[in-house]
Amino acid sequence: MGKIEAGGRFDRWHTEYGVALEDMIETWGSEFRPRVCTVPPFRILLCNTRQSFGHALVMIATASRICANFKESEATFIISGGPSFLQSLFALYPFPCELMVARTKQDFAIAFGGQAFESRQMVLPEEFANTDRYLADLGAGGLVVPDGVAEKARALLLQLGLKEDRWFCCMHYRDAGFAGKRDTMRDTDVAPYAQAVDYVIDELGGQVVMLGHPGMRAPDPRTGFVDLSRQAGWELLQAYAVSRSRFFVGGPSGPLVFPAGFDVPFGAIDQIMDHSLGQTISVTPTLHLPDGSRLQDDALLASEYSDDDDLLGLLTDPESGFRLESCGLKEISGVIDLLFKETFDTPKWRQPVTDVSEKSEAIQWPPRVRRDFRFLPRAVDDCA
Repeated sequence: MGKIEAGGRFDRWHTEYGVALEDMIETWGSEFRPRVCTVPPFRILLCNTRQSFGHALVMIATASRICANFKESEATFIISGGPSFLQSLFALYPFPCELMVARTKQDFAIAFGGQAFESRQMVLPEEFANTDRYLADLGAGGLVVPDGVAEKARALLLQLGLKEDRWFCCMHYRDAGFAGKRDTMRDTDVAPYAQAVDYVIDELGGQVVMLGHPGMRAPDPRTGFVDLSRQAGWELLQAYAVSRSRFFVGGPSGPLVFPAGFDVPFGAIDQIMDHSLGQTISVTPTLHLPDGSRLQDDALLASEYSDDDDLLGLLTDPESGFRLESCGLKEISGVIDLLFKETFDTPKWRQPVTDVSEKSEAIQWPPRVRRDFRFLPRAVDDCA
């Protein structure tokens, strides 16, 4: 398996049952399981022009949750170029799929035009495939780490010092070292997360796996702490780590979709946008207004400042009088405490759950739009 058509206007790969794509086979290997359709497959087309880690993951998870309702399915993804690690993420899609990578806007339009008029039961527009508010009711599917990847990732985590007889949590934050960002208001400081690492290890008896990329700053090395940001094939290694973690704590960045896709409890730190990824707990930053008042949590998300683009404009204007205060150790450890108590039944590595539900051969459309998260209890003046 691998690339079956290349060059020209776009590259096209075909995968079956989560086979790894060609550009990552050398690192992770691949496997092929032949497939025989006994009924006409449910066919769906999804497209995405945003070269974003989080948008790619939401797109994959959305398709998986929909197609999990059918015994046979075929998904076609069209994406607009982007770094190779975005393409590697499609190995987490557990059903038969085709990935088309357009190199220009014109090529994207040609690819979409050629695919949209084929016989399909569903074509999802880009904004729907990019949202996360529908995930809870679409179905039982999600992200799945291929067996070959899981075996190698497990061995590497053990080699890096993670103990299999003790639980661990995953953490992630976005800092100034991330080069592919369009804004800086989601950046945070490493200090409170470094303190949170010590808290989990010293006070709760757990281990911590840090997610990220080679350009980020990371806490200092210590026993019980594993930094995956410098590891080759980091996107799939980190996906595996999240799938086996007790819980996840992270800032407003693409990896937040990992725990949602794997149904792992998680807390969203400094989340400004009104997403509904299914997280267990959420805590926003504190917005300081020119009149001296402050907004946070539900009051912030219900306000006129919850749109990230509008808020970014205010924060970048030095004369606006608006200031955003990120969460500190008090908020992060508070979220960790709640997640720790609510996941008491996971004293070791989390075990993957196999979907054995009966296929309904149908989906409810449109799905409900709902918010599943709770806020960390705190007073409006209870800032870090």
